[in-house]
Amino acid sequence: MKVTPRLPIRRPAHALPRLRDLSFRSGPLLGRVRWMFLVFALSNDLVACPIIAFSHATPAARGCAAFGLLWLAGWSVRCSKRGHFPWAGDVVTGLSLVAVAWGAGSVGETLGVFYVNTFLRALYGSPPRVGFATAMEAAAYAVSLQVTTGINGELVFQVPGLVFTAAILCFTRIVLDRHEEALRHEHILRETGTVLVAATTLDGILDAAISAAVVLADNFEHDARTHLAIGADERLTTVRRGTHEGKACESRQFDLTDLPPVMQEALAQRRPRVIAGIDSHAFSGCFGMEPLAFTTVIAVANDVQLLGALVLSTQRRPPQDLVAAIAVACGQVALALQRNTAKAWFDLAVRNTSDLFMILERDTTMRYVSPAVRPILGYEPEWLIGRRFDELVHRDDRQRFHDCCGAHGAADKRVTAEYRVVHQDGGERVLDSTFSDLTDDPLVGGVLLNTRDVSERKGLENRLREQALHDPLTGLPNRRLFMDRLEVLLAQRDSAAARSSTLIFIDLDRFKLINDSLGHAAGDEVLAETARRLLAVARRGDTVARFGGDEFVVLCPELDREQDARGASDRFARALAQPMEVAGRSIAVSASLGLALTSGAHTSADALVRDADAAMYRAKQRGRARTEIFVQGPQEDRSERMELVQDLPRAIAAREIVLHYQPAIDLHDGRVRAVEALARWQHPKLGLLAPDRFIPLAEESGLIVPLGRLILRDACLQAHAWHRQAPTAPLLRMCVNISPSHLCHETFVTEVSEIAAATGIDSETLILEVTESALVADEARCMTALADLRRLGIRVSIDDYGTGYASLSYVKRFSMATALKLDRSFIRGIPDDSTDLAIVSAIIAMARSLGIRSVAEGVETAEQLRSLLALQCDVGQGYLFARPLPADDFTQFICSGSWPYWPVHPSRLAAGAPGDGPAREPNHVFAARSGT
Repeated sequence: MKVTPRLPIRRPAHALPRLRDLSFRSGPLLGRVRWMFLVFALSNDLVACPIIAFSHATPAARGCAAFGLLWLAGWSVRCSKRGHFPWAGDVVTGLSLVAVAWGAGSVGETLGVFYVNTFLRALYGSPPRVGFATAMEAAAYAVSLQVTTGINGELVFQVPGLVFTAAILCFTRIVLDRHEEALRHEHILRETGTVLVAATTLDGILDAAISAAVVLADNFEHDARTHLAIGADERLTTVRRGTHEGKACESRQFDLTDLPPVMQEALAQRRPRVIAGIDSHAFSGCFGMEPLAFTTVIAVANDVQLLGALVLSTQRRPPQDLVAAIAVACGQVALALQRNTAKAWFDLAVRNTSDLFMILERDTTMRYVSPAVRPILGYEPEWLIGRRFDELVHRDDRQRFHDCCGAHGAADKRVTAEYRVVHQDGGERVLDSTFSDLTDDPLVGGVLLNTRDVSERKGLENRLREQALHDPLTGLPNRRLFMDRLEVLLAQRDSAAARSSTLIFIDLDRFKLINDSLGHAAGDEVLAETARRLLAVARRGDTVARFGGDEFVVLCPELDREQDARGASDRFARALAQPMEVAGRSIAVSASLGLALTSGAHTSADALVRDADAAMYRAKQRGRARTEIFVQGPQEDRSERMELVQDLPRAIAAREIVLHYQPAIDLHDGRVRAVEALARWQHPKLGLLAPDRFIPLAEESGLIVPLGRLILRDACLQAHAWHRQAPTAPLLRMCVNISPSHLCHETFVTEVSEIAAATGIDSETLILEVTESALVADEARCMTALADLRRLGIRVSIDDYGTGYASLSYVKRFSMATALKLDRSFIRGIPDDSTDLAIVSAIIAMARSLGIRSVAEGVETAEQLRSLLALQCDVGQGYLFARPLPADDFTQFICSGSWPYWPVHPSRLAAGAPGDGPAREPNHVFAARSGT
């Protein structure tokens, strides 16, 4: 039998511990069979020697026979040690058999020696050698028969038996060889699997694969060639080539389509195939060598994809068991490649993922730290190994971290927690970790942490929470946060030590005018400055919030007395009353404040806010820039206000808005200079409503323009009617209040011109009263509108002077004005309030110097009239002279015999003449009517 040589396999350390020593001379079963027959042959030869020695043959014959047996025995031992019998040995064996037959003279002895030695040769030689040995020994046997007994019939029967026996011996040899070859293949595959499992690198796997293929193939053919190519995506690279002389590595890349078609088909089917005769040009282009007679193609693949190919090139067709063994080895290589790829992917993922992986002991000592710790925490992994991770955890989060790690007997095997960790630069990072208790796992033996940095997400969440609960413009708590705090405060008032609190609802007056005139950017500046001022005067513990728009609320805990509540509201009002620098201008902003104290009736935060809001609206209705405290009563029903808002469009369409008229008296001669048209709402359910009940609602709802148009038309019609009734009397000028929104409307001048033309009123008769706040409402459009009105001959007066935003510079520009009307809030304080008296005196003097008439509104007492006469005020208007009268009553008044002069001179009223009083009906009107 041929002995397989050892291969000089080049391999990395620890990759192939025993694979190069897999060739061996003989298997255990075949060796035992051979030694058994060798012992049997020697015994047979040695036993035959005494028999021949005592036979009847001549001494020469007995000597030759004994010498032949001894020669045969020695030759058998010598050839058994060498593993084969040469051709000369077969000739010597035949001659020895002739000598035995001649010396023994017995056919049976000759036949026994023949069979034993023939069987022994069959175990060592190939079938041709066995046939030759059988022929030689058969010839020697025939000669021996001729020498001893002559040719007889036994030869006819013995020769076929001899041939049949030789055939059986050859078949037995083949079976034993295949068994031994299978054992060798199994041993090689087992050792190959061991090497592949131990291989930790791709080179180790490839070396083991090519070495196993070389050893398997070399047992079959000494000059066999093996080629190994691996790759992916239908592109392979030749990485190893091996022969019995060693391995050569020549890297060649090729596509599957570059292979011969029959090889492509074999790889596509994932089945080993032996190909006889192949395209040498295509083969050499891919593998760098010419193919031999037979090419065996075996796919290195898993269930999903082709990982490579192993190609065996031999001169003879390889047996099926060799191809199957190499296919099994390729399957092992595929598994190793897949495992190595998965490990490489895992290592690549761990090294490049943003998640941090750590393995900790129970006491948080770090055993493994992935490289992601560098970008997350700034530390080197090697520096952290062996240190306790809890030393880096924020002390406030350390207990929770220990509980998650199971340091205190936590039962959960998998928990998630967020905690803060100190960064290498001294800052803090927020980490989100999943703790997996794998202390019972022998491969881990610790707590596995899968960690990611959520600092940016937490920062974003905090910013979103801040935006959700705070006003972005002012930074104050918004409605949602304020209501939450108010609910908490109300829930705590059941405590015996809890005191009542005060809620202050603040609304800026005429804030829409600022947005309309100066722009929304200026309005934002006003809101931001308002927030800063409220915070500046708020107490420690007060909550200042922006409720929405220009509405602010202040919650003052433990402020349970009305006097203290009013004192707090006065602080806020004074802070807001200071002029603000907005858009390069100094403007004064006033606010209306509503107070509500917590009581048993307030079961919810909404109820308390609703009451404070109602008090604020009452402040609006009573002239703005004031504070009202909530008093429970029917007037606080908010549903009534909602009903008015809903009914107002219908009231305008149904002409439920009626006008009352109040005269303006010349304080020098008592003449009625003008009459002011004042709107009233004749509500079908609520009766006659004052303007402060619905004018603010019209401004808020945008109905002020159609309402103002209706009032202007009705006033002009009435003025024209009075002129027709007294055509010879001096013109009675009609004063009509114009809203700033209406004045700035783009069609206002056109509407006034059309109404004047349609009603037939003399333009000199109409006086439009504009509040001073309208002067800053879109200054360019306002001044253009006033100039157009002046060209039409329509006069304009400044109403409520001293309470709005206008400065002296606006009065200077307002040169077309015919009068300044002092607000009633200043007249109310004279003559007792020196401040109001000084303000009134200054305004009257300024009007006189500018050539403008001064008009005092709200004159109700003789003392006020005396002060105005002393200050040389031009015109007075108020309850002292007459209340607002319906059109019919005022018609009777102007048609009385005393027209156009007042029956009692203002100086007489100031001296205490009859008719004096702020709330009495002017009886002198009716007295004049009767001629007294």
